[in-house]
Amino acid sequence: MKILNSIRKDGLDVYHLKIEDKKQLKNDHIELTEFEKKTNVPISVYEDKIKIISIKKMLHRILIYASMEVKQILEQHGIFGKYNISFGGAYNEEMKNEIEEYVIKNGLSKMKRKTRIKADDKIIGTIEFYDTIITKGFYYSRQGLLRGNITKKKNQNILLNGKISGNLSDVEDIKKYLDLDYPEYLYGEKGPQQLLDYYKKNFIDSFEFGRSFLMDY
Repeated sequence: MKILNSIRKDGLDVYHLKIEDKKQLKNDHIELTEFEKKTNVPISVYEDKIKIISIKKMLHRILIYASMEVKQILEQHGIFGKYNISFGGAYNEEMKNEIEEYVIKNGLSKMKRKTRIKADDKIIGTIEFYDTIITKGFYYSRQGLLRGNITKKKNQNILLNGKISGNLSDVEDIKKYLDLDYPEYLYGEKGPQQLLDYYKKNFIDSFEFGRSFLMDY
């Protein structure tokens, strides 16, 4: 079903990230509150890396859905809990006026706005509001990325289970997932070995305890 396909993600990407003193790319940062809540090692391991960072953060989200059918599907997947408010129906002038009234009433007018509307099929839309804040956290660089269903076994168990891993053992555990997603018949005779070489170089050899961590998306 097209609607389901638009909100389901078939797999997760695993990133090897490394804490840096200065900002690398625009969005390469994580707040201390999120990091501390999700990490599977004591926060004291990273204590000397904590710093004051300036970040552009999404502070408010509006969800727009086209019909009751879409709403029911979104409710089944727990989507509504990720948004501050939702509006249902056609994205027309009447709805736009309602949204603008809400924006003004809630003091969102001065924030930067990002609007994503799928007007072609009217499945779903979002409006996000961003502002710059000062907080505690980390800047990081991207050391490696394994794409697709790397964190999923055939029985659908998740390797990281939404946690931020600071353990080398979790990095080593990724190896047993690789062959599930990069079989030889799809990537050629050298494909699996190339993937293993990349994995060893960018995940195993470059992992630093107290500075490296894994995240999945």
